[in-house]
Amino acid sequence: MKSSVEGVAAVAVTLAPPASPPPASATITTTTIIPVTETSMDSGSGGTFGAILIKGAQIINDDSIYIADVLIQDGIIRELSSKIQEPHGAQIIDGTDKALMPAGIEIYTEFSSLDSADEFETGSKAALAGGTATIIDVIQPKPQETLLNAYDRLCKVAQSKSLCNVAFSVVISEWNDMIRKEMNTLVHGKGINSFIINIQKDEQLFEILEYCRSLRVHARMIPENKDIIALLEKRVRASGISDTECFHLSRPEAVSCLLLFFHHINSSLLEFPESDIEDQPNNVFATLEADMVNRISVLSKLTNCPVAVMSLSSPGAAEVLLQQRSNMLIPEIPVTALDDEESNSALHTSWRYAKSPSAVISCFSNLPLCICTSGRCKMRKKDSAMENFAQNAISAVEERMSMLWVKGVLSGLIDPMRFVAITSSNAAKVFNLYPKKVFFG
Repeated sequence: MKSSVEGVAAVAVTLAPPASPPPASATITTTTIIPVTETSMDSGSGGTFGAILIKGAQIINDDSIYIADVLIQDGIIRELSSKIQEPHGAQIIDGTDKALMPAGIEIYTEFSSLDSADEFETGSKAALAGGTATIIDVIQPKPQETLLNAYDRLCKVAQSKSLCNVAFSVVISEWNDMIRKEMNTLVHGKGINSFIINIQKDEQLFEILEYCRSLRVHARMIPENKDIIALLEKRVRASGISDTECFHLSRPEAVSCLLLFFHHINSSLLEFPESDIEDQPNNVFATLEADMVNRISVLSKLTNCPVAVMSLSSPGAAEVLLQQRSNMLIPEIPVTALDDEESNSALHTSWRYAKSPSAVISCFSNLPLCICTSGRCKMRKKDSAMENFAQNAISAVEERMSMLWVKGVLSGLIDPMRFVAITSSNAAKVFNLYPKKVFFG
């Protein structure tokens, strides 16, 4: 049996019962992986390797577990069979009682961000150390910089510095004919197949999603009502709070709780009495995030465009996704949702899933194309101490897979095949890298 899978990680694990096979992904343009150069190869990212034969390993795909020998040559799996004859000069590795699974794909890094503590070299090293061989970095153009210029600038950096596979997702913050033309060039000339939409107006969102559909790419959106959140952030700061708690309070799970907070801190911030708040039925105060998820779902269906919902942080939003159970919505959930321990991260200390971990586990277990991410970028310590709130991610992309394995698999909440799906194969399907990158077969 022949195979051309690239990037695998060997991990000793305890196997759990299999899960049902995940559904096929929507057909979209294939994303382009930026090749590493000789410079980065000299640092340890590639080059010519001797043959490696792994004997008797337990192979874990997203839909099956079986025992086989694996022959790797020049960093690529060349053969997969129940028994492979040992090639001359090959390094032999005993895979007994060990599992061999596809390397992870991290779809949300910001190594190109000026605020990031990591850049492509250190970030990619961390990714590889944690079992991730492919990252998708976010391109945020500078003020007055075109999308194409931003892509070319960061592509050169990634090509010379990254030690692992790199692809890009480009942020769209405005909508006009020039942006439309640049998106077309990025898709057909540069291999971009996803765009992060940072626009609030429904009319523009509708047009962008329609255009994404025509380009055969998918959109990605953070479910935040930025107009309301900007107002709430201003009021929270006015109350004298500027640390990590401000992030939580400006993105309330229940609006009624936030209104009561403002009333007790400073009644002048609001113009209605506390009694009017307390008399409202609970269902009136829907979460802002859940409302945005529902809105994204409607626009996605109207335009027939797949949309990835990024950085979910509330059980209310998770419930909307579970009710929809649509392949048009692709949940991207940070692994910090599983961590209820204290840390300096805003999403660690204020993560609403920590109060109801079953919500995130339900998403990881039941939503067909759910993807586990590491969050956003890790900020430099001096920047995280500023009044603009704290960082909102785990320390590095290195921690994502190990944290999910401990919190999800070893605790019995998900099985190893589902682990492969949400850390690797689902991302490959969404970004049209499947099955080359993440499937043994």
